[in-house]
Amino acid sequence: MNGHRMVCRLKLHEGAIVAAFSLLYLCCIAAPTSFGDDAEAARIRARVKAVPMNEKVKLTNDQWRRILTPAQFFVMREAGTEPPFKNEYWNNHEKGIYLCAACGNELFSSNTKFESGTGWPSFYQPLAKDKIVILADNTGGMKRQEVRCARCGSHLGHVFNDGPPPTHLRYCLNSVSLKLKATKGSVGVVDSEGIQPGLWRCQRAHRPILKIITV
Repeated sequence: MNGHRMVCRLKLHEGAIVAAFSLLYLCCIAAPTSFGDDAEAARIRARVKAVPMNEKVKLTNDQWRRILTPAQFFVMREAGTEPPFKNEYWNNHEKGIYLCAACGNELFSSNTKFESGTGWPSFYQPLAKDKIVILADNTGGMKRQEVRCARCGSHLGHVFNDGPPPTHLRYCLNSVSLKLKATKGSVGVVDSEGIQPGLWRCQRAHRPILKIITV
C-alpha cells in the first residue's frame, strides 16, 4: 500500500511539473514571435550558418534570444517543456530528417520515430551517438537523463528506458527544438488507428502498445 501511494505521489508530482512548464510555455508563445528580427539577428543567423557542421556553435544567451522565438528560447536555452499533444511533430508521419531548430544539426530520422502515446515526438535512436549528448537531470525532484544537441548545447528533451526494440529507449523530445527536413513528396499515410499499413507494433509489460512509425 505504501509503495502504491509513493507511485501515485510521484505521478502527481511529475504531472504538476509538466503542467507548470506548460503554463510557462504558453506565456512564452503569447509573446512576440521573435526576440530580434532585425539586422543584428540576420548577422547572427549568417554566422551560425557559416560554421562548418563538424564544429560547435557557440553563442551567448543574448545572441540566442535574437534568433530564436520566445518558445524556442524557453525550451532550448532554459530547458523548458512544451505542452503534450499541442505541438507540431507529435503526430507527424512525414519522411525526413529532424534537425536541431537552433543550429541545423541532423539529429534523428523519421525511420526511428514511433508513437509513444505521450504527446511528444518520440524516437528510439539518434542518427549517430555523437549527434547528441546525455546529461543527468535532477530538477524537480526527479532523476532523468537530459538530451541536448551536441553541436550547440540546446535542450531537446529527455531519454527513458521504456522504448521499443531494438534499443528499448524512448527519446522524448520537444517539437519546438526540432525542424523537419522532409523528403520531397513525402506524405504520411496511416490507417484508421493512426498507423501505416504493414508496419509493426510492440507491446511490453505494464505499458501501452507502441505503434512504430518507420516513414
